Parts: sequence; structure tokens; C-alpha cells
Amino acid sequence: MLYNQEKEIREAITAGEQALESLRLANRKLDAAGDWGLWDLFGGKLLSGIFKHQRIQDAKESVNFARAKCLAFQRELGDVHSIPDIDIQFDSLTMFADFFLDNFLTDIWVQSKIRDCQRRIHTAMVEIESALRALRSSQ
Repeated sequence: MLYNQEKEIREAITAGEQALESLRLANRKLDAAGDWGLWDLFGGKLLSGIFKHQRIQDAKESVNFARAKCLAFQRELGDVHSIPDIDIQFDSLTMFADFFLDNFLTDIWVQSKIRDCQRRIHTAMVEIESALRALRSSQ
């Protein structure tokens, strides 16, 4: 019985560490997208917009992977902790507006979406770190 409980805690810790690392990676990808977004905001043209949206696509993939890892961690915890949603909201309308309107307001709008997702990632990281501390103290 005690062995099973220790095993479950170790599995939960492993899942939490994987979720945390995937969130860090997603955040780095969003940093790259934000950097290109700043370049686009302050005078970049079509090329900076293309690079920005490539980085946004990379970030979306990383965020989706991180979301899956967070859900796996949440399952391991038995829904004791709730991990905030970290979805990145870049749809085809956003991309269309950013490329074809390509003005200061759309660039600010895209930057705000990047920063909003980073805030949610940070919140999720804090929640996971808290859950990991609790798990480690129960070992």
C-alpha cells in the first residue's frame, strides 16, 4: 500500500516536471514571437511579419504540447489542483488582420495576445511549482 502511494507521488512529480519544462519551452517560443513582433511594430515590413507568424506558429505548437502535459499532470494529481488554461488565441482572422492591415494597432493587438498567453503560462507555472512542492514534502 505504502509502496503504491510512493510510486503514485513519483509519477505525479515526473508529470509535473515535464509539464513545467514544456511551459518553459512554450514561454521561450512566445518570447521569440514577441521579439519579432517588436521588430514588426517598430518599422519591420513583410519579412518581420512572416518571421513573427512563424514564431507564433512554433509557440502554438509548444503551447498545445504544454497543455497536454499539464492535463497529464492534473490527471496524476487526481484533480486536486486546477491548472489554468494556457491556450494561445491566434486564429486566421488575427493573422489576416496583422498581414493585410499591417498597422500599429494590429501589431499592438498581436503583441497583447502574446503577452496574455505568457501571463497565463506564468500562472500555470506557479500552480505547478506549488503542487510539486506539496508532492515533494509528502514523500
